[in-house]
Amino acid sequence: FLFLSSLIIYDTSNWLEEPVSERKFEMQDSKIKGYTNGKLAWEVQSDYIWTGRNKYLFKMDTLNFGRLYDSNGKLVMDDLKAKGLRVNSKRKILISTGNIQAVILKKSEDDAPHSSDPEDRYFLKAKQMKYFDYNKKAYMTGAVQILQDDLRIESDEMIFFNDKNEIVSEKPIRIQTDEYFATSNQLVIFVDDDHAKLSKKVALFRPGEVIKNSNLDEREIELR
Repeated sequence: FLFLSSLIIYDTSNWLEEPVSERKFEMQDSKIKGYTNGKLAWEVQSDYIWTGRNKYLFKMDTLNFGRLYDSNGKLVMDDLKAKGLRVNSKRKILISTGNIQAVILKKSEDDAPHSSDPEDRYFLKAKQMKYFDYNKKAYMTGAVQILQDDLRIESDEMIFFNDKNEIVSEKPIRIQTDEYFATSNQLVIFVDDDHAKLSKKVALFRPGEVIKNSNLDEREIELR
């Protein structure tokens, strides 16, 4: 596994740094789709896409719209946008070169449309994303944020598992809501079940309430 990961990292950095001056093929207002075992795996859309010497490497300065799917072809990440994207259509790898944002959805039942309820989706922001279709994982790095209503989760790194529909971080994380603030060194968000699990050095803080009652001593005020 470690050897395979090293190969992947080396390979992506190699084709990512290819010079873009020689543009062999150009497309305007176009969409590219990738399939795995006959199932739609990902799709990206941009105003301008081009390839250079590597005919499998597509490049775009702005990703207007993108989607990721699980192994069964179910939509799990929607409205993906990035300030730059490189797509290796042969190895089925997507790498953003600038800030990204996306919406992670609860999986719908059968062919039912996705819920429009804000509580059924998580808004994602990060400085970079690398997606590998062979293991159906998206790796987000740099000021990663997960937002839902008043919930804000922050970490330096997070991984999104398409098939499990889970968001995982094994780096220090910060969680903030209107009611509490928490920190830990590990987090799993179960998107379909709409709950999260914190572990490893968990700390939970709740702001003290101002209580107007002269009969309460200082310890009671602090505990509340």
